Order: sequence, then structure tokens, then C-alpha cells
Amino acid sequence: MTYFWIKTIAGILVVTTLSTSYYLKTGHAWIFTVAVISALIEIPLSYYQEKKKNK
Repeated sequence: MTYFWIKTIAGILVVTTLSTSYYLKTGHAWIFTVAVISALIEIPLSYYQEKKKNK
């Protein structure tokens, strides 16, 4: 399960970096909303998938 959290934190860092880069290039702040919504959907789904896989 530790590997799951390492992957999750790395994924959040990648999404944060990409959205910040996009924001600095274009000035569109909506990308942060999309990134947060994506993370809120993806993290629980990945958690339950990993939990189901380890049963």
C-alpha cells in the first residue's frame, strides 16, 4: 500500500507541475479547477482498485 501513496504523491506533483506550466504560458486559471477535480475523482478510484487487487 505504501507504493500506492508514493505513486499518488508523484502523480499529484506531475499534475501540479503541468497545470502550473500551462497557466504560466496561457494565463488560463481554469486548469487548476480541472486538475483538482481530476485528482478528487482519480485518487479514490485508484485506492479502491489497489485495495481490491490486494485482496
